[in-house]
Amino acid sequence: MSPQELSRPQAWVLPLSRTLLAGFLVINVVLIALRRDLSIRQDEISSYLVGDYRWLAVLSFILLSAGGALLAAAVRASGEPARTGLSASLFTYSVAVLLAGLTHPGSVAHFLGALISFAAVPVAVLASSTRFRIGWLLMMGATFASWPILQFGLGERVTVLVELAWLLWLHPRPAAA
Repeated sequence: MSPQELSRPQAWVLPLSRTLLAGFLVINVVLIALRRDLSIRQDEISSYLVGDYRWLAVLSFILLSAGGALLAAAVRASGEPARTGLSASLFTYSVAVLLAGLTHPGSVAHFLGALISFAAVPVAVLASSTRFRIGWLLMMGATFASWPILQFGLGERVTVLVELAWLLWLHPRPAAA
């Protein structure tokens, strides 16, 4: 492959990224049905990392991380004007999600991974060149503000859904020919 061919995102990267991101959502819906002992209003998503279905929760975090990493790679190889900052933010998000998903929910490593992953998406929104970035940022800010109003688990899920919607919505510009 020539360097020019390597610099263009391949046609399968974005669809695979979106499939992996959606896989996280599907698995978490399944976990809600399987883990009736947990409340979606009070218990955080990380609560699924403990118990009989831990393996499924870990898989969901791995899918989310891989989807974010592929999106970061697609952005980096695209014609996106802010591709360096945007891809760095998305890669940071992916690593932080993986850290949160592979560590015990009560650990410092898990807390840092979760904190960084929640913060990395709004940073990526700011780094993006989309004209809708202010709207997305305001929406994400509103979800964070809702955490004290909604119970913690529900507030966290609303934030994750909005961040996931943005990740699925993001369309990096094609690279110049």
